[in-house]
Amino acid sequence: MRRPLTSLTLATLVTACGGGRPGGAGAPEPAPQPSAAEASARAGDAPPPPAPAEPPVEAAREEPPPPDPAADPPPPSPIDFDLDDWAHRRGLKLELQVDRCEPARLGKEADTLLFCWRREPRKDDWVLHHQGLYAVRAGKLARVWELPIGAEPLTAAGEKERPLVRLQVEAHADGASVTVGDSEPSCAAASAHVREVATDDAAGAKPLQALVKRVCDGVGKYRLVGDTLVRAR
Repeated sequence: MRRPLTSLTLATLVTACGGGRPGGAGAPEPAPQPSAAEASARAGDAPPPPAPAEPPVEAAREEPPPPDPAADPPPPSPIDFDLDDWAHRRGLKLELQVDRCEPARLGKEADTLLFCWRREPRKDDWVLHHQGLYAVRAGKLARVWELPIGAEPLTAAGEKERPLVRLQVEAHADGASVTVGDSEPSCAAASAHVREVATDDAAGAKPLQALVKRVCDGVGKYRLVGDTLVRAR
């Protein structure tokens, strides 16, 4: 005859079957859940990349100052020309009263003719600026053509005043001609200035008018004949 199960017997059976834990006897402990910080580290999270640097702001470019109308004509030559060396290589003795020279780029040989510039102070307190063509004649460098290309007041050293009128001489690519034309101030601007002066001082305007006429009469085209220039017709 079987005996009924007691409460002690039931407890023993429950313990033998796994102690009431899920999974039965010998089941592993559940893995602990990582914290948010650990999960982020395991996932390889990195700090966000830095924001792209803004491109540098370019500094405003400074425009070159406008040309000074009171500067002495002609402007400095862009050509590095040594007149003494040029004359020495040709066995020439220089006896010139000029400010500077450079090859004229006229004729068959580009460096046989020179343009030279000189200034002429006058007794009426004005200065005329001349541009001439120079050629070798009889073993010397001689002036064969010249025009006044500007007029300005005669001032003390270091002082500047606006020129009355200016011209410029441009040699053509054919090497056989040049054009003499306006620069700044132009002949038209100089004539207008003289008329303005004449409204208040007719006598004072007359020498100015003579200067403008002398300079501006040279405007035109010239052609090379031999080693000199003649006005084209």
